Amino acid sequence: MADFLPFLAVSPGPTIADRVITKPFDRYSDHDKAEELKGNPFSFLHIILAQSHANESRRQAFDRFLENGILTKSSSPVYAVYRQIQEQGCFTGFVGVMPVGSEAKYNQIKRHEATLVRKEALLAEYLDETNLNAEPALLTFDSTAESQTLLEQLTQAPPDIHVELPGFGKHQVWWIQEPSQQQRIKLIFDPLPGVYIADGHHRISSSRRLAIQRFQQHQNPDAADQFVLVACFPSTEARIFPYHRMVKSAPTDFLSRLKDQLSATVKIEHGDYQEPTHNRWMMHYAGQWYRFYIDAPLPQHVLPAEWLNEHVLSPILNIHDLTSDKNIGFVGGCLSVEQLIHTLQSAKYELLFALPPVEFKQFFFIVNQGGLMPPKSTWFEPKLPSALTMYDMA
Repeated sequence: MADFLPFLAVSPGPTIADRVITKPFDRYSDHDKAEELKGNPFSFLHIILAQSHANESRRQAFDRFLENGILTKSSSPVYAVYRQIQEQGCFTGFVGVMPVGSEAKYNQIKRHEATLVRKEALLAEYLDETNLNAEPALLTFDSTAESQTLLEQLTQAPPDIHVELPGFGKHQVWWIQEPSQQQRIKLIFDPLPGVYIADGHHRISSSRRLAIQRFQQHQNPDAADQFVLVACFPSTEARIFPYHRMVKSAPTDFLSRLKDQLSATVKIEHGDYQEPTHNRWMMHYAGQWYRFYIDAPLPQHVLPAEWLNEHVLSPILNIHDLTSDKNIGFVGGCLSVEQLIHTLQSAKYELLFALPPVEFKQFFFIVNQGGLMPPKSTWFEPKLPSALTMYDMA
């Protein structure tokens, strides 16, 4: 049973939302941040960057936005239905909170990547200071006919919020306040054994860390800080794109060593770029594309990225730790062949392995078996904006 609950939602008013919400923070250059802060007094960047450009904490900046009516809080718990429309597709899901204070309930949120303890601790400190989930963590679950039907029905009326961010798609929100509709959403999640983290492992784990710390102080399992804000997208309403591997420096005899290492299991030949598939991958080296043909299909529990680590990156390129080795880089998402080459060349990498995306059925299988995937195995869409649906833990 997955506990998915309504919450007291904080959001910008519909007439000002387009000036408040922001793209993910890492999509802003330093120049973009400076221009946004200078030209838009309503931007959520004023809260994110409060300590570095204003004489107030991030929490004080958030409270000021609330007091001035830039942000408002719902008077009763709500769910949200959120939709994003962009080049990669149209994605619709449910927004609510899930408990992380209880270990049993925290384990309903299934993970597929390991987290870094230091990053967890830093994010927990940030949450402790701000008392705020500024955007949901992205989760997914195996789609059902009931979830699809309900999403279609709940989005028939015009959205309560409709905004567009240049270069980051259109965003729509429907607030679900009516008790019978809330009950229908709850019934979607009640039978699920759990939901799966798509994007936000550190956000979930840092929320868990903070919940444990706070519970030791107040002993209240229903306190707001015992929950985390999540957006749950059925698998038919999300997409997994590949994460490709780039190598800065390869040995001069790399190609011959590669063929010697893999000759029994892989056929390697020159060929124009084709979209990678489960048994055909692509490699770009010394200005040319090569095709990898895997003779035997990989077992369901083995990812292409994992196979590449074991047979190429580690034995031939001496890359053993993907989280720290400076010879490895990653590029993910829906990229054209021209964009891949541009990224490779502009970042001054010599070698690119273009891999196929992980399929949802394989993703669910591995996680359900308790397995962890190599770092940077999946690029999930949609990526969520900040300040559109928020959760105040104060």
